[in-house]
Amino acid sequence: MSGYIGYFKGTMLLPFAAIILVPLFILSFSRFEIADLNEARLYLAIAFFIAGVSFCASAIGTIAGKGEKPDVGNGEKLHSGLVVSGPYAYVRNPLLLGVFLILAGESFFFGSLWIGLWALCFLSFKHWYLKRVEEPALAARFGHEYLEYYRNVPRWIPKATPWKFKIFE
Repeated sequence: MSGYIGYFKGTMLLPFAAIILVPLFILSFSRFEIADLNEARLYLAIAFFIAGVSFCASAIGTIAGKGEKPDVGNGEKLHSGLVVSGPYAYVRNPLLLGVFLILAGESFFFGSLWIGLWALCFLSFKHWYLKRVEEPALAARFGHEYLEYYRNVPRWIPKATPWKFKIFE
């Protein structure tokens, strides 16, 4: 049961708070006019929002299914539980990237520099946390598998083609 609570908290509750609750709080204390929304800002907002929702949905779907166990080159499958398929084959943090893109879309839609500042603060804190806490923990937990993944898949800017995990080449 506690595994489900951690899963819910990490993949649903925290992104919900970041993309809904904090921006609502910011908007309640700032002045904004949706009527000032021009076409260019609307298209940017929609593009960022669609990209962000796509990353979030595919990341949550992949985590929920625990991803496929990729072939490591000699017919063997990874058994560690490290998820390197789906959006994780393009970028190491698709859920966090999706949250940032949604926040950027909200910033454009509402014309809110404060939401834009929140998006940058969110990304900066997550970058620091990943480098100092999460990535060292993943390296300790998954060893060589994670280090190979770390070397081949970028943290924030997605690759053009998916990375295929191969230990034995």
